[in-house]
Amino acid sequence: MTERVFFGENAVDIFIMKIDDVSDAPILDAKRAEYIEKATDPRTRRERRAAWQLLLTGLKARGIDPEKIEITREECGRWTSPEVCFSLSHTQGAVAVAISDAPVGIDIEEIKERDITALSRRALTEREREVLDIAPPEDRLTRFYEIWCKKEAYFKTLGSSAFVPNKTDSTEAGAISRVIELDGKRLVLAVAVGR
Repeated sequence: MTERVFFGENAVDIFIMKIDDVSDAPILDAKRAEYIEKATDPRTRRERRAAWQLLLTGLKARGIDPEKIEITREECGRWTSPEVCFSLSHTQGAVAVAISDAPVGIDIEEIKERDITALSRRALTEREREVLDIAPPEDRLTRFYEIWCKKEAYFKTLGSSAFVPNKTDSTEAGAISRVIELDGKRLVLAVAVGR
C-alpha cells in the first residue's frame, strides 16, 4: 500500500506492508543487520527486517539509490540520513515507512481492546483528554489510538530522545491519522511533518 500526502509544500510518501510479505533477502548494511539480529524476539526481528525492506523499496520508488546515501543510528536509537528524511514504525502484523524532504514521523498501531481510562490520565495532555472525552463512547478506543499515534508521529519529527507522553501534545502537531484495515485487523496510521 502506497500513498502520497501533502503538508503544505512538503510531500510525504507513505508505504505500508504486511509482515507476512517480508522476504529473507539479506540486509546488506552490517549495522542494520546487527540491529535486526539483536532483537531477542523473533517477531521483532521480522518486523525490523520488514521495516528496512520497506524503506529500501520506498527510497527506490522516490528515485534514491539506498546504497548511495548514508544512514546512521543516533544515540537515542533513531535512524537518520543527511540526504533524506524518513521514519519507521511497526506493530504486530504491519510496518509503515514515511519518506519526505522535511523531518517526518510515522506511527502505526493495531487497535486492541484495553482500559484507556487510567492510561489516558497518565499518557495524554489535558487538551488531548478533552478531545477524547467528547468522542461518543463507541468511538473512544479508536480516538485514543488516533491521539496516541499522532503523538508518536509528532515526537519523531522533533529529533529528541526523551519521549514524555503527557508533555507531547498531538493537538499542536498538525498530524493526520486514519483507520486502515489490513488482514482483518483495524490499525491507526498517523503521520506528522516537522515545522
